[in-house]
Amino acid sequence: MLARKRITYLRVISIFLNPSRQLNSTIKPYTPTPYTPHPTPHTLHPTPSFTNSRPTLNAIARFH
Repeated sequence: MLARKRITYLRVISIFLNPSRQLNSTIKPYTPTPYTPHPTPHTLHPTPSFTNSRPTLNAIARFH
């Protein structure tokens, strides 16, 4: 009985982990796309771009 419960718990955990991995895969390509055009406005507005990039990096770090 305990072994069966452990298997179900592992399945539930894997189900919970898999969507987070899918979110990571969707987030990762999303950040480079706005990141690459940034360099030109980066010189014009250095402070706001830095403040905007920081939370996204923190969010990615938390997801990992």
